[in-house]
Amino acid sequence: MNNNSYIELKSIQMLDGEKDIIEVCVRGQVEKTDNGYVVNYTESADDGRETFTKLTFKKGEATLERSGAATYAMDFAEMQSTSMKLNTPYGMAELGIITECVKVSKNDNIIDLEIIYSLMQGGQLMADTNLEMRVKLD
Repeated sequence: MNNNSYIELKSIQMLDGEKDIIEVCVRGQVEKTDNGYVVNYTESADDGRETFTKLTFKKGEATLERSGAATYAMDFAEMQSTSMKLNTPYGMAELGIITECVKVSKNDNIIDLEIIYSLMQGGQLMADTNLEMRVKLD
């Protein structure tokens, strides 16, 4: 296990030609599993609240679990549809996920992950998303 790895995340959400880009850099833990990786990290919001994230992935599949201000688990499998329940202090919403691809590569001390998916609610497109993560192992 690498306990102090540098993790760069970039999420690009697109809807109606508009782009919303979120970038986060944190330190976290990375564990190699039999056929993939588990990455754990914590993000702190401006108001001091923390969000804990666990990302488990291998070629073609990934699961993103978050708990904090919002709690949810997203399952991604290439060319498949899944659903998730998003729990917030304001209530719960059920969303659909249509995954185009889950790409994983490792070179030397760098692990790259890319997930391309569409987020749906009530049969309507909420956003097309490209999630990229780069982990620099210590």
